[in-house]
Amino acid sequence: MDKFQEHDPRCRRETDGQWYSQPQDIALADTPEFSQRFFAEMFKEFPALAASVAFLRWSVWPDHLYAVFNFSSGGFGVQIDRGLEYIIVWGAGEHGEYGDWMGDRDRLASALDHVRTLVWWFESLSNAVE
Repeated sequence: MDKFQEHDPRCRRETDGQWYSQPQDIALADTPEFSQRFFAEMFKEFPALAASVAFLRWSVWPDHLYAVFNFSSGGFGVQIDRGLEYIIVWGAGEHGEYGDWMGDRDRLASALDHVRTLVWWFESLSNAVE
């Protein structure tokens, strides 16, 4: 069993459709502006994430972009929904959806706060093991 199953969308979705990976430049070029800003900010703050991300597409929802981030102690995922213009972040048993439909005018800041918490959590766990 893959130890990253919990946060890898390929392991928690129905078996319908096909998953395929995309190089970072192609994945980001084919996303809305809010998504490009989100990843640019994340990678600026956490350059190591840019080097380790796996970008995925699912044939069932081909307009959604998925990103998987692995740490030695677990990981997290991000889903971008271009149609509804929201960001979903999950990992470490937590799940958050960030979009302006719930009064969250700055979905990028809210989603980045969630990512910061997850990065801190997994780095803390990794350091505790070392």
